[in-house]
Amino acid sequence: LGTEDQGEVEEYLDSIRSLEQRVERTSEWTHKPLPNVDTKGLNLEVSHKDPQEYIRCMYDLVYLAFLTDSTRFATLMLESEHSSSSEMWNYATYALGYKGATHDIAHKRPADFSGQWDRWRAEQHAYFLKRLQDTQEGDGNMLDRTVVLWGSSHPHASHSTQNYPLHLAGGNKLGFKHGNLHEFAGDKKVPMSNLFVSMLNAVDVPTEKFADSTGEMTVLRA
Repeated sequence: LGTEDQGEVEEYLDSIRSLEQRVERTSEWTHKPLPNVDTKGLNLEVSHKDPQEYIRCMYDLVYLAFLTDSTRFATLMLESEHSSSSEMWNYATYALGYKGATHDIAHKRPADFSGQWDRWRAEQHAYFLKRLQDTQEGDGNMLDRTVVLWGSSHPHASHSTQNYPLHLAGGNKLGFKHGNLHEFAGDKKVPMSNLFVSMLNAVDVPTEKFADSTGEMTVLRA
């Protein structure tokens, strides 16, 4: 074979070997026995009409999936933002006694409920973070090695797609630093995808480019 053909054959064999190694790793992970965990606190019959219990049950399932290493990635949508036929549309009614659709709070900003609703949602998220923080893992806790991004699909009642309010927690052992409020507006404007690049690199998924990213959010890294 000529030099060029030899290079193509070597590239082909390398790709086959890489695939074989991935299959081997997947097979080992698939057949790894799951640890025994306490699931007595799970109420899988919980209704949307008890939104706190429902949301915390969802968070518990994510936590247990991480604890058993069933997955290392999870996405959870806490509320429905597109269907008035969903019971999620009435979460604020069930949780706080608000007389109206939960969706209306973002638009009307009622004085008696706007702050309460934001606080209530933050408390549910804090519940999940506390579960991670209270779980020992190596020389730290599970939250130290987990990156948790919390946000919304719309930053404002106008349904704008700019200046999202986002909360990033965890990852102390992965190189993230916390305790600061950062503003990325005006001259400081950066694509949100820069945050995803930083998160991927933190969990050993080398990434230079994602969507419209222009780099990492280095201000978040220690």
